[in-house]
Formats: sequence, C-alpha cells, structure tokens
Amino acid sequence: MLRFQILIFAALFSLTAVGATRPETHQPEPYQPKTQQDDSRDAMERGTELFSRGQFELAITQYRLALSWPGEHLARAHYNIGVCHYQLGRTREAVAEYRAALKTTDGKYQKASFALGVALRELGEFAEAKRAFADVVRLSQEHDAEALFQLALLISNEGNYELAEKYLRKAMNNSPRNFSGGHNNLGVLLAMRGRYDDAVREFKVALQQSNGQLTEASDNLKLCQTLVHSSSANLLASLKTTNQAQ
Repeated sequence: MLRFQILIFAALFSLTAVGATRPETHQPEPYQPKTQQDDSRDAMERGTELFSRGQFELAITQYRLALSWPGEHLARAHYNIGVCHYQLGRTREAVAEYRAALKTTDGKYQKASFALGVALRELGEFAEAKRAFADVVRLSQEHDAEALFQLALLISNEGNYELAEKYLRKAMNNSPRNFSGGHNNLGVLLAMRGRYDDAVREFKVALQQSNGQLTEASDNLKLCQTLVHSSSANLLASLKTTNQAQ
C-alpha cells in the first residue's frame, strides 16, 4: 500500500480556505489575512517558505511561533505543524496536531480530517481512520471523491462489500477525472460477490484509464478471467485493491 504524501506550496502561490475542496495532494494552509497581526502572518509565510525548501524542523518553529498570537490562523498553524511531522515520519505527532486543528474549528476542517484519516490508517487504527474519513464525507455532503474512496476501501477491508460498493460508486460519480483506482477496487468488490464478468469490465476500464500502468488492475484482470471459468477461493484472496484513486 503506497503511503500518501502530504505536500506544501509557497504561500504566495496557493491559498486554500478551511473546509474548501481539497486538492489532489495535501498542502498546509497558507495564511489568509483578515485582521490578524502582521507577526503571525509573517511567521506563517516563513514556515511555508521553509517547508518548500525541505526544512521541516525550522518550519515547525515558525508555525509554533504563529500560535503565540490569537486569530483564525490557529487551526491552519496546527495543521501545518502536523504536515511537517508527517513528512518527518512522526505520524503520532502529526495525529496530535491534526486533532488540535479540528478542536480549534469544532471539527469543521475537511483537510485536517482527511489528513487525520491517512495518518491513523498508517498507524493501523482503522476504526478511527474510518471515522475521520466519514467526517470528511459528512462535511462535504458526500461530494468529496477521495474521502469516499478511502472510506469505501476501509469498509471493504471489514468485509462489507455491498456498503463499500455504495460509497465507491459515489466517489466515482463525484470525481471529475479518471478514476482508475476506483474502477480497480470496484472490480475487486464485484469479484468478491461472484460477479466476475462485471469485474473483468471494471479491471479493463482501470487499465485503459491508467494507460496500462496500474499493475493491480493488470494482475486482477488475469485472475478474474480465470475465475470466470473456475471459481477458487485462493484466487479471490489474491485480488488486490489500491489506496490510490487515480
């Protein structure tokens, strides 16, 4: 399973509001000035610049400095610190900061909830990760394709293939781009329920959309074509999902 990468861009080039639609990869939230003091704004911008250079520890220092002043930037500062910890491999510290960001916003911070889900899943805390992704789905009114995709993946790992298919189809319907990972995982869900012909079609779509690059879909297609003629529990167990939507 590939680990999600959480990225940051310079403040001058990427401004994203709390609760706005999340880009394909995570980005710490640059400062968005309203009435906050210039010192906190400058600290946030210095932190973002340092992150862009890969100087994560120094970036944390600046984001923590920004926490010295009150204002609506506090949630973004905690989130950005969490992103830095995650990049440094300190996943539990990242979880603590994402939760601090959510506490500051009464849980209404989609990016922090999603990042929390990613980190918790990496730590093997799947029930908590599922709740975090479900929060994103709720806050987005079931329009966040990536959160729906991740929620479906966790539900499928619990063996609830019918419910997982429901969320996965919603994810695919809400995605403006090719969704090769979604088609692959849908194929797995269909195959697990004995719908091998339908599964074969999904694996073929996944390969087409990924220009043949999604190895899970390629392997699954071969297995499923065998299953069409000879059902085997061992072959079913070999089917592979992916945690990458595209």
